[in-house]
Amino acid sequence: MLGLGNENIGWGLGGSKVVFLLGILGRLMVQVRKLYCVSKAVVLPINVEDAARSDVEIEKALQAGETLVRVNQDTHLNNRVLDLRTPANQGIFRIQNQVGNIFRQFLISEGFFEIHSPKLIAGSSEGGATVFRLNYKGQDAYLA
Repeated sequence: MLGLGNENIGWGLGGSKVVFLLGILGRLMVQVRKLYCVSKAVVLPINVEDAARSDVEIEKALQAGETLVRVNQDTHLNNRVLDLRTPANQGIFRIQNQVGNIFRQFLISEGFFEIHSPKLIAGSSEGGATVFRLNYKGQDAYLA
């Protein structure tokens, strides 16, 4: 399965489709024999390209007589899952990732090691049968 983003619109598939591809893997490319669309995306409330535009870009377009979609702050926040795909947000994540890696590598070089301990919380964070409840000092606690 291959998730296709907007960079594959040239294939006529559009964005956010899931496809099944049968082909022959060469040294530098795949020769596609068959391509099946497994799942078509619903119409999304915002387009990532529109969400990525700055107010400056929109104003310049208006002055040039073009009309571009403006995505307001409330729309960004109400559709955060899509908004996180914008280049600006992706850049923030990449910087955060590198800062974390630099700290981690420094601490490892100083002889520290990372642990992942279980966390207890007062209320269940997930529903269903996968919630692990236990008694902690006379009160219900849940694994996070």
